[in-house]
Amino acid sequence: MRRHLGITWATCILLALTLVLTVTLTWTAFAQTGGSPGASAPPTVAATSEQPEEGKPAEEPETPDEPGPYNILDEVDNDTFLSLLGWTSKYRIGLDVQDGDWVKYESVGDGPKHTLEIRVSKTEAREMWLVETRTEAGSASSTELHALFSAGKPKFLQAFRINEDGTREDITPLDDMRSGELFLAARETAFDALGGNRDEIRVVDCGDVQEIEGPFGTLMCRCVEVRLAEDVDPISFARKRRWLPEGTLIWLSEDVPRLMPMSGVALPALLSPDDMMSVRGGMVRSPYHVLVDYKGRD
Repeated sequence: MRRHLGITWATCILLALTLVLTVTLTWTAFAQTGGSPGASAPPTVAATSEQPEEGKPAEEPETPDEPGPYNILDEVDNDTFLSLLGWTSKYRIGLDVQDGDWVKYESVGDGPKHTLEIRVSKTEAREMWLVETRTEAGSASSTELHALFSAGKPKFLQAFRINEDGTREDITPLDDMRSGELFLAARETAFDALGGNRDEIRVVDCGDVQEIEGPFGTLMCRCVEVRLAEDVDPISFARKRRWLPEGTLIWLSEDVPRLMPMSGVALPALLSPDDMMSVRGGMVRSPYHVLVDYKGRD
């Protein structure tokens, strides 16, 4: 009997000690967190969620840069370049240029800066050599492209290049069939890049006359423009265009020899070559080059 009473008292004492210890630990925990028994726990914030600082505006998402004026020469391989070299010659070299006429352009835009000089040397057989000298900004050496053309025909007869180190590289013209195939492929590439087909795009004389001033003086100019057909929705079509509206104008002046860079004439000549001839004169400004000097008829 005494044994059972001893066990009962021991059990009661142990339970009492456990209760006191539990209450003590609970009050200690709430005291450290600044809470009290019965209060609701604070909301949990995920460790991976970044909260903006108070008073600091949220950063706006970056928007992609708008594309610059489309230049098909940036996409072509060497053979296609040779095909376009011949095809565009009819539209960028005037029949009335004289021996010794030359023009000098500077590049515009975000690409590496360079100057481009174009000089003509006529022969007795209605053929002419065109020498294009390209000099990169800050460079003491240049590259030269020498090409022989038959006047008024979209074809070059022979060519060679003088590299920066002075070495000569002969260039073999393509045969007519291969050149024609590459020209047609380049034209389809141009239409695809503009987001339309040949019925949606026009090359026109925009009718504007503008005085353009520069180191060459003041010139009266007219322009050729690549634009949409009137029955095409310009808003939906413009979303796909890479040739931006402000980059479609090519300004020409009859006071300047018609010795035009390929970059300015390639796209209009591909899209609508007859309209490319609607404005007379040499190039003063395009999306890629601006005239800085020239020598023409007195």
